[in-house]
Amino acid sequence: MIRTDFDAFIAKFIDTYFFDDLETIRTIKKMKGNVAYLYIFAVCSEMEFLGALLREKSSLKQGKVDTSNALSHYVKNYLIPVIDEQYKEGYKLFQKVAPALIRNGIAHSYAPKGPIAVGRYDHLYKHVTFQQINGVKQLFINADALYLDFKKSYIDMVKPLIQPNGRLHERAQRHYEEIRTFYRKEAEGLLDS
Repeated sequence: MIRTDFDAFIAKFIDTYFFDDLETIRTIKKMKGNVAYLYIFAVCSEMEFLGALLREKSSLKQGKVDTSNALSHYVKNYLIPVIDEQYKEGYKLFQKVAPALIRNGIAHSYAPKGPIAVGRYDHLYKHVTFQQINGVKQLFINADALYLDFKKSYIDMVKPLIQPNGRLHERAQRHYEEIRTFYRKEAEGLLDS
């Protein structure tokens, strides 16, 4: 078994930096300024990245990195299968709206788009659930629960697949190389100008 750049990247940036950072966020317990949006953004971004590595199609489209459907792919294939049955309906809605309304909303305006409530209070937000309020479907997201569900999906399902000798290691490594090469060239072009 030969460790590759890809394996080193996973070990350093996902298994160490990403999870260590999110465990640090998890220790912040206060009513205001509890980094719930940042927390959810980080989890959605990581699910999107891993979804791009794991899906069958190339991560490049028309000369650019294409992450469309990558977040939904991750939620459908790796997150929903490992969570409790009672939360699956909420995650199915999350799968549909997360890329455009949550991840992109937080990335571009630091707030989700639409009737989406985000928090870290177990008494208000049980998990990822939705309710009808005055005829409007509203998604409630507990950032801690989302993170812990993602962590479980990564440890139980994804990590074994992308480890050396894992069933999807070669695919994930190929997509990683495509993304890395594209971003390296993009950075060189910007830094050289």
